[in-house]
Amino acid sequence: MVLTTRNWLLYLLLVGGLIVAIVYTAVTESVANNQAAVLMAIDTENTDEQIFMATSTATTLPDRAERLRVLREKLAVYRATRPEPEVVEAEPEVAGAETVKDLAEEGERGELLCADYKTHTGFWQSSGLNFEVVEGARILYRQQPSTDLATAETVTPNSERTTILQLPIQSLPSARPKCLSSDVVGVAHDGSLLRNNEVSMYRIFGEDTHLGYALDGFPIYGRTDRLVLDACGGVVVDGQYRYHLTADRAYLLGCFAGTPITL
Repeated sequence: MVLTTRNWLLYLLLVGGLIVAIVYTAVTESVANNQAAVLMAIDTENTDEQIFMATSTATTLPDRAERLRVLREKLAVYRATRPEPEVVEAEPEVAGAETVKDLAEEGERGELLCADYKTHTGFWQSSGLNFEVVEGARILYRQQPSTDLATAETVTPNSERTTILQLPIQSLPSARPKCLSSDVVGVAHDGSLLRNNEVSMYRIFGEDTHLGYALDGFPIYGRTDRLVLDACGGVVVDGQYRYHLTADRAYLLGCFAGTPITL
């Protein structure tokens, strides 16, 4: 068969079209294979954490310099905005007064006394004092009576209250006991001061008798012969920490299980 010039040109065009189609298919598959997710792991300082960010390129990947620039910017933003790790100091285990020797000295009877321990000599008027819980605190107040001018009788409704002191309300003791700064460790229900060396006055009451409140807010109960008390003289009963007297202890409290107020 003799190929004419026209047929020869058609043959060349057909072969060229096939070559172009093959090259186009190869290039398309190569670009598709390169369209992958870029996974970058930023190794954070002083942590074992890794932050992963995924980006996808639609046609072509940015050059290496551009990727490094974006990575540095994201790393700078993370370091500037991440929260500082919280440093928590471990408190010592409390097994008794001997674990807090650095806070105080042990008294002659065994209680934990502050270095500036002193006997309370300030004036204290116990008459007319009452306890009341107000906004999460136990208030000791005095209600001043007033006189009805019409009848000349003493009345108490609507009379003015004077707050004497405010005790915290809490259920459980703190991890570290506090020393006794004076001989006054609490206030009785009748408003009188509870002095640590006057334990003999209250031993006649049983363990269910509520005597008053310590200066750290925990309640003080009468003598117990069955409960196991800690170094401060307290124990948790039904979720509430409270102090108890004992038959052989020569003081009301050995230390404060919470933070006491100052009279």
